[in-house]
Amino acid sequence: MTKLYLYLSIFFLSISCVDAQKHTITGTLIDSGNNAIEFIQVALLRKDSTMVAVDYSDKKGAFQLSVDGGEYIMRISSIGKILLLRNIQISSNQLLKPIQINRPVVQLGEVTINQNKNLFERKIDRLVFDVENSSKSSSGNAIDVLQVTPGIEVSNDQVSLIGKSTMRVMVNDKLILLSGDELSNYLSSIPAQDIKNIEVITTPPAKYDAEGNSGLININLKKAKANAWNAQLYTIYTQRQDASYSPGVVFDYNKNKLSLSAAASFRDGIYNQEQYSETYYPNQIWRNQFPFSRDYHANDIRADLEYKITPNWSIGGQYLHNSYDRNINDKSQTTIDDISTNSLISTFASPDNIINNSALNSFNVNNTIKLDSLNKKMTLDFDYFDFRADILSTYQGNYFEDQTAPEQFYNGINGNIQSIKNYSIRLDFVMPAKFANIDFGTKYTFTKTTDNLKFFNSGLVDQLSDDMPLTYNDFRYNEGIEALYFSINKNISKKVSLKIGLRAEQTQTESASENLNFNKSNNYLKLFPTFYLSYKPGEDLTYTLSYNRRIDRPGFNSLNPNINYTSPFFSTQGNAFLQPDYSDNVELTQNFKNFTTAIYYTAEYNASAPIGLPNAQTMVIQNTVLNYINRQSMGLNGTYLFNRISWWSNTDVIDFSYNITSFNLEEYHPNLDGWIAKIRTDNDFNFNKDKTFTGGFSFSYIFPAVWRIYNLKSDNNLNLNFKYLLFNKSLSLSLQLNDIYRSNALQQTSTVNGVLQNARYYFDTQSINLTVSYRFGNNKIKGKKIASGNSSERNRAQ
Repeated sequence: MTKLYLYLSIFFLSISCVDAQKHTITGTLIDSGNNAIEFIQVALLRKDSTMVAVDYSDKKGAFQLSVDGGEYIMRISSIGKILLLRNIQISSNQLLKPIQINRPVVQLGEVTINQNKNLFERKIDRLVFDVENSSKSSSGNAIDVLQVTPGIEVSNDQVSLIGKSTMRVMVNDKLILLSGDELSNYLSSIPAQDIKNIEVITTPPAKYDAEGNSGLININLKKAKANAWNAQLYTIYTQRQDASYSPGVVFDYNKNKLSLSAAASFRDGIYNQEQYSETYYPNQIWRNQFPFSRDYHANDIRADLEYKITPNWSIGGQYLHNSYDRNINDKSQTTIDDISTNSLISTFASPDNIINNSALNSFNVNNTIKLDSLNKKMTLDFDYFDFRADILSTYQGNYFEDQTAPEQFYNGINGNIQSIKNYSIRLDFVMPAKFANIDFGTKYTFTKTTDNLKFFNSGLVDQLSDDMPLTYNDFRYNEGIEALYFSINKNISKKVSLKIGLRAEQTQTESASENLNFNKSNNYLKLFPTFYLSYKPGEDLTYTLSYNRRIDRPGFNSLNPNINYTSPFFSTQGNAFLQPDYSDNVELTQNFKNFTTAIYYTAEYNASAPIGLPNAQTMVIQNTVLNYINRQSMGLNGTYLFNRISWWSNTDVIDFSYNITSFNLEEYHPNLDGWIAKIRTDNDFNFNKDKTFTGGFSFSYIFPAVWRIYNLKSDNNLNLNFKYLLFNKSLSLSLQLNDIYRSNALQQTSTVNGVLQNARYYFDTQSINLTVSYRFGNNKIKGKKIASGNSSERNRAQ
């Protein structure tokens, strides 16, 4: 409890320390004609000229300052020119009379005016974070920026959307085909200074695939400078329990009609994971420790190309390659105790080895054609990816039924050569008109999955044999999806906007296995409406109500009905009868200056998820995937960004929701209702005026919670970071200390078939990261990134 109070104090200190016993001074600036003047700096200074508060007048000429009581000098200035100095005594809140000043004359093209504008802008279907006017624009990368973006959660460089089970990333409105570590490496290669803004789309409109209870992040980069190039070399060293490193290079080129962007990286290291579980059968307790280490080697290559054939027609393409080789060693040990006597009955060990080598090759060709000068345009995309994996797992162990019984043995082999191919074509139109803006389009995608499996399971035997006759199985899954969509966006008045859309998806699936004499087909049409209503009563205040319906199709591996054994007591099996599940999502958001809140509601119907099914009689656990969850969730999310002190910026996030969950299982399971609550604070400090030496800390705390079939214990995470820039900010040295207290662990409890199971997982998150990055060439250029239209299929393949 003492630690919890300490963590909560850290979280709220960043807010309370600047708001205690302050007096608010408000006023307006006008010219000789009583017209409001904006973009004028109003500052309060002590007698020694130290600035204690500053604001910029808005479109109505209004400003607001918050300071302690005392004597100050009010300084009004514009572009370095002092317009007014005045002594002021502050002992309470004050509303000043309108202050008349001479309107400054600015020659356009010679002076750049930096205004303290709102960093969050609410559009009808998304929230826009103005990165280039934030404190994050001077240093760091896209990962650093996403950490302070409303609605985004970054943990150990893994990015997710709060309240969403999945998330996809776009760059310049193009979907990126990467996930996991590959996506993190890619985002880390985008300098913050090249980002214009980030769009957070929690309820995607009809234009985007209805797949997944997901949201979108769109990173808009600044326009590239013509006839220039730049490059970045970097290497990342990470020390967890074992070391890993990842060198890489990024290159961008833009000349005349040609834009090129390319990147390559290599990852090599060892990842360790701690796993512990307890299973309470009627008369026995099975305690299982199954830590594993993963020795991995990965290569990532990306190349984007765009060529402007005419001023109105551009053609582009992308190639992605990822190869990932893993050697996994699992050291499983199990003890079995008698509940009544609390004495040891037996033990067994199940060490196994898994070799998993996979490769992905993806291609995209895209065309963008401007149809007229009113920004009407057509885009046409062709996509193809080929994913292959060769997996071989071997296990061997010994078992004592009790301390007096003779020793028994078991071993086995599981192998699979998997191939997934996907083809898609997409056609989109953007047709702005006087009465409304209209979008419509179509997409077709086809996926072919084949698995060639082999396995052997000896069961419990008195003596192992060198002869392990293999059984061969097969599995085939084909899926075709045809989609049509349209959306209409209309400004009903100056304050009210409306956007409605509808997406229709026709899906055909076929699952088959010759060895299992199994064949199943499915054909269904589903509609996915979207709705947005926005109301803007003032310049700094916006309310938005949104709704959409989504579908979550099973992952390709989840459908494979063949059984994999890891011991005579544990097996894994897919489910060829899995059905897609659906969700309805409603969100009401409010944006006021740098503060954003959202009230959200989600309902999931017949959702599928992995589940371990223990048998109390045989004491065998079968891991499978079932459609068994119906869940309703209502929550509140709030984000506040404080950036009014030049050397400190702070972002605070709070999210809590109440979940009501029911289950469709063969054996009755009571409803599981309860709260999920999270808090997070991110703080960044500039240690010098040039902002070349920076640092910060982030802290998050997750309270005890209920999620689906699990009761979760609390966990927390404290991270520190430091960054030093050299050679005109071309060389970057970064140091990160992650999960300092080694407290970011998943601990869960569930009861299935009357059997209680406890588990704890630690994902090797305590680490020291050292990153060295060097940029050269023209640092203001960034070539356009291209991505593909089959991102959701690729994610389901992994």
